[in-house]
Amino acid sequence: MLRLKSALYNISVEDLIREAVKSYQKEIPLLESCLLPGDFCDGGMEVIELPYSVPFKIGSHVQEIVVTDVPAYRCTKCGDIQRDVELVATIEEVFNQEMEERLGSHEPLPSSISLHDLM
Repeated sequence: MLRLKSALYNISVEDLIREAVKSYQKEIPLLESCLLPGDFCDGGMEVIELPYSVPFKIGSHVQEIVVTDVPAYRCTKCGDIQRDVELVATIEEVFNQEMEERLGSHEPLPSSISLHDLM
């Protein structure tokens, strides 16, 4: 199906996938309730955006670069903040690839980058 659509619109499969990912919009799923470590809070969860600091190692030097607009969950009752572990791991993986590409093309490293710019 991908090859057929890419041939129909005369674009590469990679460009078709890239455009589909860019245009994909969906609500971030909510967690049902707050789970404090070792405790249970019956508060509801809301989606918020918070910065996330990623350490990037260049030789023996470690530089902290902030990824902005990262979704997280906040309990409306106790205020506990929770992050999606899989999302954070994927951000770190994509982030490292992006920074290595920038170093390879002699681009300066940013002090911060938006999550949307990583996509």
